[in-house]
Amino acid sequence: MAILEDVMKKILTVISIICLVALTIMFLVSADSGRSFAVTSLKIDSYPDKTVYGAFEQLDLRGLTMSCTFSDGSVKRLTANEISVSYKNGSCFRVGDDYVTLSYGGKSIKLPVTVNRIEYDLSALDLNSIFAVYNGKYQSYTELLPKIVGLDGIPLHMNAVGGSVDAGVYDISIDFYTDSKDYVIPESRVISLTV
Repeated sequence: MAILEDVMKKILTVISIICLVALTIMFLVSADSGRSFAVTSLKIDSYPDKTVYGAFEQLDLRGLTMSCTFSDGSVKRLTANEISVSYKNGSCFRVGDDYVTLSYGGKSIKLPVTVNRIEYDLSALDLNSIFAVYNGKYQSYTELLPKIVGLDGIPLHMNAVGGSVDAGVYDISIDFYTDSKDYVIPESRVISLTV
């Protein structure tokens, strides 16, 4: 019986040692997985579907895949909601921007883009519905034109050439100009003014 008790004690000691080793390994593994490693680099794996934009648009991340490398050498594929987007001028693209900055974990990478001028919304400019009432004085079409302002707060200026002091129908030339670099300047137009 004494031999059996001795064997049982040795088996229990071995099992205790195995359990202690297993617990130590589990602790070390869990401690290692909770450790955070620094991001050392970002990589664009595939470019987004869209890289050409109009002024005032925002980046469309569809098709973009990115990954980051950590200081321990591990690599992680990033999801769209993990990527921070920074524009050169405010919160959207502007003409002259040639990249957008993508950031994650304290690192950044530039994504090249092309930004084009956009057309003014001229829906408020119904040139055929504007008329002047004869008052015996020179009628300027410029004063009758609506005010059009771009998304950048810069107005589209319109200058009408032509008019008369007499009642009648006149051809008026409308020229456009703007100080905005984000908009295409509309072509001049010729319309009829009825006085």
